[in-house]
Amino acid sequence: LKLTNDLEARRQAVLERISGKEGRTPNVLFLYDMENLYSAGKGSWPGDFIEMLGANNLASQAPSAWPQLSREYVLATPIDVIVYAGSKPMGRNAN
Repeated sequence: LKLTNDLEARRQAVLERISGKEGRTPNVLFLYDMENLYSAGKGSWPGDFIEMLGANNLASQAPSAWPQLSREYVLATPIDVIVYAGSKPMGRNAN
């Protein structure tokens, strides 16, 4: 119960922080696998949370809640923020 309450408090804090912000809506790409480009679409908790925060979830138009995106799509889409939630490190020295 404590963890649930803590997560809800953090979610509320984020929502309060962004409420009333105006300007361009950021394009957010959530990835939990960099190699195969698995993402979070509409109907997934991370995907819905991105949209609740007022951002564009770039995987929201996919036909499933946990889609695999094509490299072509990712490269052709303007991305403002990438949220990486995978277990493998990113970057040149990730080995």
